[in-house]
Amino acid sequence: MLYGKPYRGFESPPLRHLGVFVILRASLLLLGLLVTLPACGQDTPSDSQSTVTQIVPGSLETMAVQKLLRGSPIAIGVYDTPESRRVWKLLRDVYAERHYQLIWVESGSFPAASRLFDAVRHAPDHGIDPSVYPITRLLSRISSAADAGPQAWAEIDLSLSHLFVTYALHLGRGRVDPRDVEDLEWYLPKRRVGAAHALASVAATGDVDGVLESVESHRPEYRALLDVLHRVKAIQETGWPRVPTWKFKAAPGEAHSELSLIRRYLQVMGDLPPGPIRNPSVMDDMLIQGLERFQLRHGLTPDGVIGPKTAAAIRMPPAELLRMVRLNLERWRWVPDTLDTRYVWVNVPAYELEVVEGSQPVMTMRVIAGTTDNPTPSFRENIRHMELNPNWHVPEKIAAGEILPKVQQDPDYLLVENITVFDTTGKKVDPATVKWTSLDPATLPYRFRQEPGVKNPLGSIKFLFPNRWSVYLHDTPATKLFAKEFRALSHGCVRVERPLDLANYLLRGQAIISPEDLAAQVKSGKRRWIDLKQTEPIYLVYFTAFVDREGRPNFRPDVYERDRILQEALNAYPSPWSPPPDTTGMVGQAPR
Repeated sequence: MLYGKPYRGFESPPLRHLGVFVILRASLLLLGLLVTLPACGQDTPSDSQSTVTQIVPGSLETMAVQKLLRGSPIAIGVYDTPESRRVWKLLRDVYAERHYQLIWVESGSFPAASRLFDAVRHAPDHGIDPSVYPITRLLSRISSAADAGPQAWAEIDLSLSHLFVTYALHLGRGRVDPRDVEDLEWYLPKRRVGAAHALASVAATGDVDGVLESVESHRPEYRALLDVLHRVKAIQETGWPRVPTWKFKAAPGEAHSELSLIRRYLQVMGDLPPGPIRNPSVMDDMLIQGLERFQLRHGLTPDGVIGPKTAAAIRMPPAELLRMVRLNLERWRWVPDTLDTRYVWVNVPAYELEVVEGSQPVMTMRVIAGTTDNPTPSFRENIRHMELNPNWHVPEKIAAGEILPKVQQDPDYLLVENITVFDTTGKKVDPATVKWTSLDPATLPYRFRQEPGVKNPLGSIKFLFPNRWSVYLHDTPATKLFAKEFRALSHGCVRVERPLDLANYLLRGQAIISPEDLAAQVKSGKRRWIDLKQTEPIYLVYFTAFVDREGRPNFRPDVYERDRILQEALNAYPSPWSPPPDTTGMVGQAPR
């Protein structure tokens, strides 16, 4: 089942020990050869016995490491990318602290490398593509390390450290930095990962799995979505349920052969309880309720009718569900482990606002977000002010593109809409004195302000959290729009369904105004500005796949195509182990 009883993913057995590499190394007059003969009474090993000697860390290796770190990472087969430069600097610091001792040598071989390779091979269990990591290349190098010498051992050690740190950063904070991709419009504080500390911990303990687990996101939402990834993959492996391939309608009580397929699908997804049904091809109340649960999880109107949108959601292939889950796991890696004690959380694709205390929502309401042409960005701020019965200072873009054409068509438009006109100095202007038809929208010399009232699109309350996008929460007189499935309808700000409830929550315990006085003030129509004594954090985010508070996996349309943009960024990830297109003239040691 997709949700319900927890699924326990299996772990593949670890790689077998990579072997013990035979190396004789000693010192005679710094670089001479010391021949060691068997002691009296000891047997010389026969051909049938294994001769076991060890890689012995020493000054030659440390000198090689130090020399390598002074140069470019191309010496270990790592190409120049912004990420590889950051990792190389980190390696310099960590190895310097260790006096350039090797990290991955243990008991004469590289056993921790086996644990690292096994962890990276399990990257798909975290929704990460493992193909960019050079496991095969490093395995080949290690297999021939026995006779390679200190220089090669140093290169292998640095290569393993580079792989570990890169993977730890990808696992801990994502492969893509959203601030590098402007169209993602994600500006939340970044999650921090102590990669240097993680590498030092591996050097001290050899516990690769434990250290990597410690750098993963600890957000419960991330863990819940990770479980969805495992469940979808498990269903896919056992056989994805077959679904109808053609359209049909079935009223309550009617029978249709295709309904048995839909019933089975809903059982596998967890929207219906498992078990045999007497009449599986009948549209009964149980099937309708299962459809309604499925529709809610996909942001559709829960009417129990198999319309085009519901049918499309049912037919969504597992590969698409997995893609959505992986992309949103990547987003969760961007989110800090600790948010705030209480905060407002707005998920734009879900068109939903939650007020969260601890980890539990105490208030939930529908919202209307920005259109595809005016998308709502993702960022964190603090709600600092409220304005009751606010004026609406019309943005220049709206003034030129929407208000001016309407005034040019109807000179009474400003009067009917209760809009006041100002010149660029802030002086009030009589609209009757302006020749509106002669004005060019590109050079409009006037500003508009709509006064409080039933015509004002901000409604009765405005919640301000100053930001560079001039985005805020507000009421709306167009309350019927909250019943729509698709609610990307605003100019970028977020309209809230129950502004009075949200205002009372924010004012709770601040001794500014009572709920009764607040309602009376709103009803009076008089404007009032309120500074909150205690500000409230607000997060505007973009998650198209998530697990709700009841543990149900949810999926939403990619309204701003940010999933597509993120997928393209992941596909274009410049792997430090692959030569970029413009490196044909690169000067330096060839990668191994």
